[in-house]
Amino acid sequence: MCCRKPASKFLRRGVTVKRSEDGRRTWLYGEGLSGTDIVSFNLYRLAGPRPILKPCEMSSTKAIEFVLGFEPSTKKAVSQL
Repeated sequence: MCCRKPASKFLRRGVTVKRSEDGRRTWLYGEGLSGTDIVSFNLYRLAGPRPILKPCEMSSTKAIEFVLGFEPSTKKAVSQL
């Protein structure tokens, strides 16, 4: 039996997204605010019919689940110094 981790683990992250000037590459890096989990990938939109996902040291499934479950916060982050 396989146990899936709850999608809520993806809800509290600091996320950075960068796009190339030509719009053909998108880079995403997300880190859990607890500091224990990351998601990172490049998405290429080349001449072919479909984009190409290249996750960084994780499964494609994890990267896809993150993107599909992502909901940006409308609140500003609060420093915890």
